[in-house]
Amino acid sequence: MAERGTAGAREDMQAIVAVRDFIQRNGSSRFEVWHDPSSQEQDTRERLQIPPIEHIRTINRAGWKRWQSAEDGIGYWQYHLTADGMREALQGLNLRAAVKLLQQHGYLPPPDRQGKAPHAVSVPGHGKIRLYRVAASIMMAEDGLV
Repeated sequence: MAERGTAGAREDMQAIVAVRDFIQRNGSSRFEVWHDPSSQEQDTRERLQIPPIEHIRTINRAGWKRWQSAEDGIGYWQYHLTADGMREALQGLNLRAAVKLLQQHGYLPPPDRQGKAPHAVSVPGHGKIRLYRVAASIMMAEDGLV
């Protein structure tokens, strides 16, 4: 336990670290910005100096990222992974078991009413897609801590 720093299962740590690291590695290149023209997003985009959506090209999309504001007014990116993106992030781990562990730790929402882990979400310009919404708190998870 002194070497690992926690009594939690190693698989828990592996799943959390795998998803966190996947987002850190690919957050700028493989996650398309979720553009909702009906929101106040334009003002947010100008403050953040995010280029218009037409100037951004996402190659080999792993999901979407959506700018959100927390209750304290601090903004953060909310990541939504496609099924293929989640499979790639958790490569080498048992997908079902890893998703269940991420749900138990609060990094993914519980399954929907049909028992499916990726939830059906309406993405502007793309229609309904099943996506895994990853809690922003996973980005602060440290190796060995759950």
